[in-house]
Amino acid sequence: MHDLVLASLEEPNNKENQKEVSCAGLKLLRGALKALTQKYPVDYRSLNSAEWKEMTANKNHVSKWATFSKKGFEMGWHIPV
Repeated sequence: MHDLVLASLEEPNNKENQKEVSCAGLKLLRGALKALTQKYPVDYRSLNSAEWKEMTANKNHVSKWATFSKKGFEMGWHIPV
C-alpha cells in the first residue's frame, strides 16, 4: 500500500493508480471503523458495580451524578469474539 501512495504522488493523473489507492484507503477506513465500533463499555456508569448497587438500594444515586474518581474504578469492555 505504501508503494501505491508513493506512485500516486509521483503520477497524480494516472487513473489506474488513483483507483487502487482509493480502494486501499477505503479498506483501511472500513477496518478502522469496524475496530473502533465493536469495543464499547459494558456499563455506562461512573461508579463501580458495588457502589451503584449500594446507592440504588438507598435511593441515593442521584447525589453521585456527574462525579468521577479514578481511584478504585473498574470498567469492563465488550470485546467481540
